[in-house]
Amino acid sequence: MPVKEIQSMVDIDGLLDIAVGFEIRALPTFHAYKNGERIEAMVGADRAGLEAVIQNSVARA
Repeated sequence: MPVKEIQSMVDIDGLLDIAVGFEIRALPTFHAYKNGERIEAMVGADRAGLEAVIQNSVARA
């Protein structure tokens, strides 16, 4: 089954309600979702950590 990926970037200064709704407290923040439910999250600029989030998300797809 192919994995579908959608990436978004949000200007949280201009869209504070979105930042609050998605519990973004620091930048950068990365979230992975499956069927509308958050399955992975990571805060910070850590390449290895982001790669792990992606790999874990794909494995759960």
